[in-house]
Amino acid sequence: RQVIELSKPAVAVDIHRTGVTLAGGGSLLRDFYRRVHLELGLPAMRASNPMEAVVVGAGQLLDRPELLKRFSGADMIR
Repeated sequence: RQVIELSKPAVAVDIHRTGVTLAGGGSLLRDFYRRVHLELGLPAMRASNPMEAVVVGAGQLLDRPELLKRFSGADMIR
């Protein structure tokens, strides 16, 4: 919740429009996506391959440095 509250308005709008996709081992906890949905009031789903999603995304950022600048978090926070 705090990440969404600290996000720039355009980023927060995207999150509210598309929901939250959970990746990594924590997303495999039973019904965790439902808890996120209830807590945030936003659509939440688990990535189709949650254990691979983080590595694949990191690899894409390394292959395309311009994306690294775009998604570097610092410019997404107010």
